[in-house]
Amino acid sequence: MEKEKLLQTIESSGYLTNEVKTQYNHYIIGIGDKEFDIRTIGNMAGIKDVHRVTDNYKFVSRKWKVQNTAIDLGDGVEISRGSLAIMAGPCAIENRPQVEKNG
Repeated sequence: MEKEKLLQTIESSGYLTNEVKTQYNHYIIGIGDKEFDIRTIGNMAGIKDVHRVTDNYKFVSRKWKVQNTAIDLGDGVEISRGSLAIMAGPCAIENRPQVEKNG
């Protein structure tokens, strides 16, 4: 119930929402550029913290993500800080329009 109310509040303010689950927490991200008083959601039940991220690459910004990223590949293989790993791919793609624009 609280989650649905939160999503409705964010979306009624003209923002898109995206849910992100990490090994440390569960986040709901509001994507948009309209003026919005974050206290509106900061005072809702179940909200631990609210951050306004203005960086260009919001999903990878350190402003909302405090812990270092650790990627568990299974079978005891984890890529994290302090280990050497080489990966390739579209690592900065955040949404479909960005792919289509730069494709």
